[in-house]
Amino acid sequence: MILDPVGIVLQIATIGCSLVSTKLLTKRTTERWGYLIMFLSLPVWMALEVYYAEWVYFCLNPLYVYLYYKAFKEHWKETNMPLTRKGKKIMAAMVGEYGPEKGKKVFYASQNKGTIEDTHKKSRYQRSK
Repeated sequence: MILDPVGIVLQIATIGCSLVSTKLLTKRTTERWGYLIMFLSLPVWMALEVYYAEWVYFCLNPLYVYLYYKAFKEHWKETNMPLTRKGKKIMAAMVGEYGPEKGKKVFYASQNKGTIEDTHKKSRYQRSK
C-alpha cells in the first residue's frame, strides 16, 4: 500500500482526534467533551474509510454514530442535575440577596468550595467519593 498525502492527512487527523478524545475520557470532568470530539470526528473516519475503500468499516458507521450520540447526550445532561429541596431554598435565598446572575455564581462558588453540600440530586453516573 502506497501512502499519498491525502491518506496521510486523514490518518493524522483520525489519530489526533482519537488521542484527544481518549485523554478527555479519562477524567470525569472532561468526559463529555471526549464524546463530543469523537462524535464530531466521525466524518473524518468515514472519509478515510471511503478513501481506502474499507467498506466493512464504513458500514459500521451508523452504529458508531448512534453509540457516540447516545453517550454524548447522556453525559451532557449530567451537568444540569436538578436541585434538591435544600438546594432550591439556598438558591432562592442567594438570588434574592444578590440578584439572578450573581446569586447563581455565589451559589455554585459556595458549592465548589464545599461551604454548602447536598444541593443537587445524585446522578446515576455520579461516582461515590
